[in-house]
Amino acid sequence: WASFQDIPKSVKAEALGGAFVALADDPSSSFINPAGLVNIHSLQGSLMYGKPLYGVNDLDISEGYMAVGLPLGNRVSAALQADMYKAVGLVSEYQLGGGLGVLATPKLAVGCAASYLYHNYDIGHDPAYSGQSVFASGTSKGAVGVHLGVLMFLTPKLQFGASAINLNKPDIGLVVSDIVPRELKFGALYRLPYAELLAEVEQRDDTATKTNNWKLGVEVPLPRVALRAGINDRALTAGFGLQLGSFGVDYAFHMLKTVSASNSGSQFLSVSYRMKSFSEVQPDKLKKHQPPDAPVIIDDY
Repeated sequence: WASFQDIPKSVKAEALGGAFVALADDPSSSFINPAGLVNIHSLQGSLMYGKPLYGVNDLDISEGYMAVGLPLGNRVSAALQADMYKAVGLVSEYQLGGGLGVLATPKLAVGCAASYLYHNYDIGHDPAYSGQSVFASGTSKGAVGVHLGVLMFLTPKLQFGASAINLNKPDIGLVVSDIVPRELKFGALYRLPYAELLAEVEQRDDTATKTNNWKLGVEVPLPRVALRAGINDRALTAGFGLQLGSFGVDYAFHMLKTVSASNSGSQFLSVSYRMKSFSEVQPDKLKKHQPPDAPVIIDDY
């Protein structure tokens, strides 16, 4: 599950079992569903670090990301994001790029993003493996991936999302072709009075076969705290979000169903900062100068 397929793009998404394509409401949406960037209404950023499968002997994996989002107008927002995955002594992977989300109509948002995917086989520097023919021309390779997404706001309670990640199936092979699988995601979000329910189906277009994965998540929003849980075909997840003014903390716990070795699961923690938007700082002034048909559909949600 390396090759850029299992790097957490959002701690919030991890806690929800990965069901995030229909919610996509933070800067990390660039590589999940870039249409969700329209939910960014002020400058905000987040940092994450995680230790997957912590406690497994002779296995040292670390993951992290940095994302920054910025509104460019009433209907357009952009984000930059960098991801990192490192299995010590084996492989290092990095992804750098950005995206743009546009509110096309009050009920439809579209988005696009691009990222440069680069990985280096650290094991190729080991004298025991450096002579292998696969490393004859080097141990690293990079390629560009293209991502597209849509969000549909059907009612204040119901919305749908869809995205195509690595639509062009970039090739990162050293000697022979090594395609990063295209991922097609389809999801729904339904808001109850005291909870938000999410469901998602993901199709991974591997070279030989197509695999379908399902994801379910629930979030219970409380004053300054959000409780989260999820499940998918691979893992059980849980977590929370804490908001203290402009600062936020998100935590996610991820336990793979098929790992029998003793471990403490995968633990992820992110911190974020969000500046107040113009409407929050000067709501009266905004109302005075805002045209009657100004889009406010996202704020209403």
